[in-house]
Amino acid sequence: MVLKQTACLLMAAAFATAFIPDACSQSHAAPTANAYLGFDRNNYPGDQNLKTLRQTFSYTGFWLNQPPSAKANPWTGKRRKLQSAGFGFLVLFNGRLFNELKSV
Repeated sequence: MVLKQTACLLMAAAFATAFIPDACSQSHAAPTANAYLGFDRNNYPGDQNLKTLRQTFSYTGFWLNQPPSAKANPWTGKRRKLQSAGFGFLVLFNGRLFNELKSV
């Protein structure tokens, strides 16, 4: 469980850093790309927290199915609310483990 959560956080961090310009190669030029900071949680943060979160974050991880170790998806039905708050999306899907796949 912790390993899956760590992997999701690392994926989100890698996605975010892909937009940060390389400081070494542009030491004399002004950066031309923007950095976009996002967040990823298994539990939906709540509608009342979106405005505060949007002050810092540009996008959010958005679960299409149940997050790891969850019995339900708390993100279901929240896409429009997040979009109207100004968030972009990093789509997340919790795939099955190898031993959960049926052999052919």
